[in-house]
Amino acid sequence: MISKIIAAGLVVGSVSALSYALTIENLINSLFVASIVTVFYTELSQKYAEGDISQFVSMWKKGLATFLLILTPLAIFFFFNSIDIVTILLKRGSFTEESVKLTAIALSFYVLGVPFHGIRNLTLRIFYITNDAKTPMINGLVAIIVNITLSFLLSRKFAVGGIAFAGAVTALISCIILIISLCRKKMQLHLRSVVPTTLKIFIAGVIMSMTQMVVSYLLDDVIVRFLFSIILSFGLYFLTLIVLRCKEVIYIYDIIKRKIKNDE
Repeated sequence: MISKIIAAGLVVGSVSALSYALTIENLINSLFVASIVTVFYTELSQKYAEGDISQFVSMWKKGLATFLLILTPLAIFFFFNSIDIVTILLKRGSFTEESVKLTAIALSFYVLGVPFHGIRNLTLRIFYITNDAKTPMINGLVAIIVNITLSFLLSRKFAVGGIAFAGAVTALISCIILIISLCRKKMQLHLRSVVPTTLKIFIAGVIMSMTQMVVSYLLDDVIVRFLFSIILSFGLYFLTLIVLRCKEVIYIYDIIKRKIKNDE
């Protein structure tokens, strides 16, 4: 709501651009973030109820790595293909080329925060499971203040993109504060164990980004470019992780296989 109020003082169409971009981002969160959180929340609750704090923390770190592994390529894909995605989904009728550009700018910056939204939602569950509702409430208030401040400051120079980027930065800051709060609960997090996986995801993300730039440069047709981007970029991303022996890829495969069996 605050973002829209700030956007109202920008160029015509800014409010609509933010609304459309946010709708697409919320769709990503609904399809991926909520589903993954549900899977891990059940297991986290079980481990905490059993009093197995070591496995409880280990499961949280596994969730952390899983979110980074799945949501990083999505953020990269939507960032590089924002114009094509908005064009395919929305460009018709009164939705002009200028509307596409504004919405694409907002979307490209909003999606940068998707991995952090996932990590934040998972980490919030840790506090609820341990009967600590105060920390999430304070974190939420801090996030609102940070978002309003950054949105106001960044919108003055970067317009719609600034407001969207403020949302992504707020998600990151919120994550950091939550993890610091988690450390204060005297849990042995040993976050260094997550570093190797994070580095592998970073390398795969760089390769995926380079692939996206090459595809965008070589292909002109929107649909063809979009399809090639999906196949090549995601293919190379996961192939890189397999070559680097990222064990979380196998873990995600097992989760998907188990979910398919349960649905049957």
